[in-house]
Amino acid sequence: MVCCFAPGCSHRSSHETCSFYRFPANVFQRRVWIRAIRRADKPNACSRICSCHFPLQKRKRPVSFEA
Repeated sequence: MVCCFAPGCSHRSSHETCSFYRFPANVFQRRVWIRAIRRADKPNACSRICSCHFPLQKRKRPVSFEA
């Protein structure tokens, strides 16, 4: 089961209809995502962000979250 890595999000692949995206392999784009989600811990290879956190179904960068 996949869980969303975004802070405060409890979406899980077994219960939601949204899609789940891996963090980009590109180092620059990955940093953009990490800054946007504002978590103290870093994502690992299994971390995903659900599609609910992307404006207009664009995956360039998730929306920013409160610190």
